[in-house]
Amino acid sequence: MESRYITKNELTALKSTLPPSAFLPFEVSIQTGLRIGDVLKIRVSDIKGNTIYYKAQKTSKKGKCSVARSLIKRLKESARGSEWCFPSPINPARHLTRQAMWARVKTAGQRAGLDLSGLSPHSFRKCFAVELFKSEGAQAVMEALQHSNIAVTEIYSLSDFTSGENAELPILRKDLPLIISRVVAFLNAKK
Repeated sequence: MESRYITKNELTALKSTLPPSAFLPFEVSIQTGLRIGDVLKIRVSDIKGNTIYYKAQKTSKKGKCSVARSLIKRLKESARGSEWCFPSPINPARHLTRQAMWARVKTAGQRAGLDLSGLSPHSFRKCFAVELFKSEGAQAVMEALQHSNIAVTEIYSLSDFTSGENAELPILRKDLPLIISRVVAFLNAKK
């Protein structure tokens, strides 16, 4: 299933249906762009100052991201003495699973009355990408998400045009180069 962009209103609705501690992994993903699996694997020892150091499971690339001190404090509190920032309630020696996050986001979406199609933990990574793209451009998104191909980055950067709050807005001239390059990349991939 392809994940979709979550609008600001949907994000607010999701957040209102979950206790702050249950929403925290998604908040980390929104603020860092990390995949939810990588968020769940953050150890207290991976945090130095206001920086989180990680190794992306999917790509094996090492990275780091800076976040607000208040988020770092909440991450450490979330550990409750475990080495993991998101320990399993069943076995604190292990971290929460991606499956648990899927269930959490689906339950929150149902409670909020949202369309569940495409709603997934990965949607929060797309929110990060869209906001970073708006403020700093595609290159910044590519670096933050550790993509090696700009076409992949553009999928994330344009996700609000296909399913988000900009889907109803007219396309501006400044949007055309990005959209055209994405269409060309898509057509070339189909060959």
